Amino acid sequence: MSYDLAILGSGPGGYTAALRASLRGLSVALVESGELGGTCLNVGCIPTKTMLHASGLAWEARHAKAIGLIVSDLAVDADAFAQRVAQTVSILRKGVAGLLAARKVDVRSIVIGPDASVEPAVSGRGALPLVV
Repeated sequence: MSYDLAILGSGPGGYTAALRASLRGLSVALVESGELGGTCLNVGCIPTKTMLHASGLAWEARHAKAIGLIVSDLAVDADAFAQRVAQTVSILRKGVAGLLAARKVDVRSIVIGPDASVEPAVSGRGALPLVV
């Protein structure tokens, strides 16, 4: 199969570039060696923010006495906590997959070796997309 553009990495930079290129009429392959969404969605930003939110709620509950609320027997259920993080990541990953499918972006789960050649290509890995 032939594409107008190949994008390496499906993190926020990669999938956004793929959607924009598709909206401009290009046939796009989005190449990812792991899960859709890259590091940010799967193990970085999103899981961390989900954990911070829950931690913030626990902190508020522990300090609610100052406004007249008494919370007793506050405990952490580690399994439920981990399940909530995984559920949040899964929902967002499915959202990214849905957006890409709707724009007919071909998601390829492969690892490209050092001698592979694709022109033009965009690397969506890292903080800034890089056209190679």
